[in-house]
Amino acid sequence: MLLAISLVAGVALAEPAIHLRKFSKIETTGAVLLRDVAEITDLDDNANTEVGKIEITEIPGNATRNLTGFQISKILRRYLPGIEEKLGQKITVVVPPVVRIQNKIFRLDSEAVTLKIEGEFKKICNECEYRLSNLVIPDIHNIHSGANWSLEYQGVKLPRGNFSIPLRVENKTIWISGSVKVMKKVPVAIRNLNIGERISEVDFKYELKDITQASDGFPESTKLIGRQISRGVSANDSISYSNLAKEVAVRFGQPVKIVNKNEWLEITMNGIAQEKGDVGDRIKVLNPSTKTILSAVIEAPSIVRIQ
Repeated sequence: MLLAISLVAGVALAEPAIHLRKFSKIETTGAVLLRDVAEITDLDDNANTEVGKIEITEIPGNATRNLTGFQISKILRRYLPGIEEKLGQKITVVVPPVVRIQNKIFRLDSEAVTLKIEGEFKKICNECEYRLSNLVIPDIHNIHSGANWSLEYQGVKLPRGNFSIPLRVENKTIWISGSVKVMKKVPVAIRNLNIGERISEVDFKYELKDITQASDGFPESTKLIGRQISRGVSANDSISYSNLAKEVAVRFGQPVKIVNKNEWLEITMNGIAQEKGDVGDRIKVLNPSTKTILSAVIEAPSIVRIQ
């Protein structure tokens, strides 16, 4: 039985027919089927299903493939004679000289990823600014273009420069890497501050500084005024807790207010300090209601915050 295949386009032919498109944009993680790249007309349901399932080629994500009309004709000649015999009718096939097939790709938008990463960092330091660079997003293959994705960042501290964050797309995990510069408004000495001096409000100002490699915290103005310098600070240098003399803000056995705050809610409760410490120190605190020991950072005299 002869198979009528025309290597032309735009010719009106008798039905039933299969018209291959010159260009098809598809979305598949498996084989490319005839129904993905052709218009199939005037076949009964069974024949339509059988014809549509003919495998033409395979294309990975992120790829385009060109097939000649003769390549496609050779594939169809394996299947159509048997279908025509069962159908009792010939099927006319119109094939362009070249059929171009593009598999739709899943593409992560770098701007969207950047915003998501900054959002995760904001949960740790909301008042900080983040400048990301050298972002590397690996290609993801065999994922449909509408797939949802999410970051799986579990960090509790800001990265010091380079970072690597897992990103989940359906059943795949990839790692996004890059660098970040963390900027924050911190106290800066207006003049040289010598050991033993106490800080007044005219001795400092707040400026946006790179704190990416900072190992210590920076006090707010209300917690800075009146504090004694334990390590000299030059003019225009940042003033951190490490520059300040240790002064006991919480003593052992002292009642304290425990603050537990997240993005949506702030909870306060009473506690008993199990250690002494200065502002910025991490101490153990007893929650009398639950008889549990918590780890918290001294935020101000008699106030600790769970971090």
